Amino acid sequence: MMALKRAAGMAAVLLLAVSLTACSSLLFGPHDEQPAPPDPNGRYFILVEPKYDWVGRFSSGLMPVAMDGKYGFIDTEGNEVIPLTYDSTFFTFDGSIPVKKDGKWGYINHAGEQVVDFIYDEVTMEFEGMRGVSLDGLWGYLNEAGELAVPIKYETVSPFSDGLACVTVNGKFGFIDKAGVEVIPFQFDEVAYFSEGIARVSLDGKRFFIDTTGAVVPTAHEIAGDFHGGLVAVTQDGKFGFINTEDEVIVDIIYENVDQFLEGFSPVSIDGKWGYVDVSGTLVIPLTYDFAWFFLNGMAKVKSNGKTGFINPLGEVVIDLAWQDARIFSDGVAGVQKGARFWGFIDDQGTLIVDCIYDFVQESSEGFAGVGIDNKWGVIGFK
Repeated sequence: MMALKRAAGMAAVLLLAVSLTACSSLLFGPHDEQPAPPDPNGRYFILVEPKYDWVGRFSSGLMPVAMDGKYGFIDTEGNEVIPLTYDSTFFTFDGSIPVKKDGKWGYINHAGEQVVDFIYDEVTMEFEGMRGVSLDGLWGYLNEAGELAVPIKYETVSPFSDGLACVTVNGKFGFIDKAGVEVIPFQFDEVAYFSEGIARVSLDGKRFFIDTTGAVVPTAHEIAGDFHGGLVAVTQDGKFGFINTEDEVIVDIIYENVDQFLEGFSPVSIDGKWGYVDVSGTLVIPLTYDFAWFFLNGMAKVKSNGKTGFINPLGEVVIDLAWQDARIFSDGVAGVQKGARFWGFIDDQGTLIVDCIYDFVQESSEGFAGVGIDNKWGVIGFK
C-alpha cells in the first residue's frame, strides 16, 4: 500500500481540471422497511422523502438534486428553488455554481440567475476566486466577476493555491498568477499544487521542492507527499517518515504507511498494525488497529477485527468498535453501517439517532444528509 494513500488522492483531484458529471445510483433492490418517522426526541427530521435519482451536499444553503436526467437545487426547507432544468452540475464549495445546459457549461448564482454564458465545453470548481474554463480543447480562467482573466490557451489547468496555478504548454508544466503572468517557467514534467508556500515538482526523473518564486528548496530526502502542518512525508528503503521545512527528520523513517498530518496527528503502520504519531514524532497511540484514518473534529475512525469505531486524541475509545463501517463525523453526527448493508446515524456520544434502514448515506453538510433507499434519494436534517 502506498504512503499518503488518501492525501495523494486528494492532491490528484486538485491537479486535474475536470468537469464532474454528478450521478450516482444504488445497487440494492427493494426491501420491506420504510424510511423512519421523525425522531420522537427531535434529533432529526425528514426534509425530503426519497424521490430523487441523486442528491449532492448542501453548500451556502443549496443542495443539488437530480431526477430523470435533469438537475436543479433545493433549499433548507426542501423547496426546489432552482428548477430541475440543467443537464449536469457538480458540488461547489462557494461562489457561483457550474451548470450544463444544451451541451455547454456556464455558471449561475445562488438565486438561479445566469452569471456566465453557456459557451464552455468544460469548467472547474472555483478556487481562490478563479475558475478554469475550456473551449476547443484549451483552457483559461474566469475571475469572480465572470470575466476572462487568463486567456484560453493552455493544454491543462489546475486550481489556484497560494495565488498560483500550474498549467501546461507543449506538455511542460509551469505556474502562472491570477493575471496570467508566467511566474515559474514551463519546464517541469510533473507538478503538485502549492501547499504552505512549497510545491513538489519533477524534472528529468528527479523530484524536488520549489517555493513560490521557483527557487529550489533543498532536501536530501526522497519526497513522498506534500507539506501539511509544516511536515512532509519522505521515503527511504521502502519505509516512510516525515521531515520539516529545514530538511530535519521529525518522524523516524521506519513506517510502512503514513498519512498526512491533520489536527496534529498522522496515522502510521508497521507490520499491518496502525497507530498515531504527533508532530514531535512521538508514537502517542500504539500500533494496535487493523486500520486507522486521520483525525477530524477531534475524532478518528479506527477498525479492528472487522469492526469500526472512533477514538479521541488521547487514544481513548469514544465510540465503541461495533459497526461494520462508518462515515466521518460532521455536524456532530456520523453515518454508521450495521451488518453488510444498512446505514443509519449516531451522534458524538455513540447514540443511534437514525435507525440503520438506508441503503446508503452521505456525510452531513450544513445540518443535512442525503439518504438512499430503493434506488431513490431523500434528505434528512439534524437538530
